[in-house]
Amino acid sequence: MTKHDFKLHTIETAPEASRNALAEVNKKFGRVPNFFGVTAESPAATNAYVSLSNIFQTTALTPAEQQIVILTASVENKCDYCVAAHSRGAKMAGVPEDAINAIKARTPLKDAKTEALRRLVSQIVDKRGWLSDADVQAFLNQGYSRSQLLDVTVGVSMKTLSNYINHLTGPPIE
Repeated sequence: MTKHDFKLHTIETAPEASRNALAEVNKKFGRVPNFFGVTAESPAATNAYVSLSNIFQTTALTPAEQQIVILTASVENKCDYCVAAHSRGAKMAGVPEDAINAIKARTPLKDAKTEALRRLVSQIVDKRGWLSDADVQAFLNQGYSRSQLLDVTVGVSMKTLSNYINHLTGPPIE
């Protein structure tokens, strides 16, 4: 069992309405990660996360930038499960090890553009989206677009959902 006695579901034990999403996850990862095992208790939560994840992958952010967004949001939301998972994901997406370590330490990245992205995500989480004109302009000044600004909020929203679910359910880190 997990925190608050949440069951780690498999595709077979999950509620019927969660099974298709779990099958999709299983196909993508070759297994059902523990996060999805506990999230499956709620078909709405499972389907929301899988849908947001699929949508986030279609944004104008590169795969490495996407990983910077979701790793930074997980660090800011203090989600150990997602920090571990997305540290691996960031490495697989080509994010340099020193950048991954800097994000986890909440220190600036060497590259100005990716630092602007990291800082923006941190500010969005910390300020609950109430950014100043200067905060937004610092991001735009590094070559990002207004569309990408909104793309970042999709990633932050997706990660906030999973971070909070993990806080409530405490799935074991694989």
